[in-house]
Amino acid sequence: MASSNINTESLWSNPDIEKTIAILDPQLRFQYQKFAQKLYNKASEIDPQVVSIEAASQINLMLRDGLPVEDLTPDEKRLYIETFGEEALKKYE
Repeated sequence: MASSNINTESLWSNPDIEKTIAILDPQLRFQYQKFAQKLYNKASEIDPQVVSIEAASQINLMLRDGLPVEDLTPDEKRLYIETFGEEALKKYE
């Protein structure tokens, strides 16, 4: 029988793939995870960094829509600054 050229190893346990995922920009990782969720209609392992970016993106929408910065909790401000930077928050003050 002829040998198959199909790789049967999982990509997700491949050390090179894991290194590539680890160095991805958090926003890009977020976009890829959302794409995978739509594509496969299921979530992969929940990445805390992706969850944080999603929460910060919601805060960004609220600020954009007129929520005063003063109405954010200290945790929301910290999360927003950690994700987008202090300058991003200043533009809404």
